[in-house]
Amino acid sequence: MKLIQLKFSDRMTDLITFGKKSATCRREQKGNAGDIFLVENRVYRITQVNQIFCADACDLFYEAEGFTEPEEMITALKEFYPGITSSDLLYIHHFAFWEYTFGDCDFCPLDELYPCPFDDSSCPGIDHPVR
Repeated sequence: MKLIQLKFSDRMTDLITFGKKSATCRREQKGNAGDIFLVENRVYRITQVNQIFCADACDLFYEAEGFTEPEEMITALKEFYPGITSSDLLYIHHFAFWEYTFGDCDFCPLDELYPCPFDDSSCPGIDHPVR
């Protein structure tokens, strides 16, 4: 497990924080199952990564991506990736909120029941002690 960086537009960030988006398609694989990333100081964990054709991703996962219809997802992908075609391969990263919000613990950004995934140099928590 490692902390990865995933960038999202403001609109996508809102969809994630309101629980309306649980997947993201990218041209490159950004992480693996078990990796975590931050959105608005909340931890999300990648649950699965699959390679998929763009057309199939739009047909099958538009709702997980936070869209109301496949065409809306196609339009968004064309904005993010000019020149993308239905036959292009994408990586779909499925993810879920990981039950932790920063500030719950003074010692570590994760509850004591979970192993801390951060080394001292990459910990995003506040006042994380040096171990």
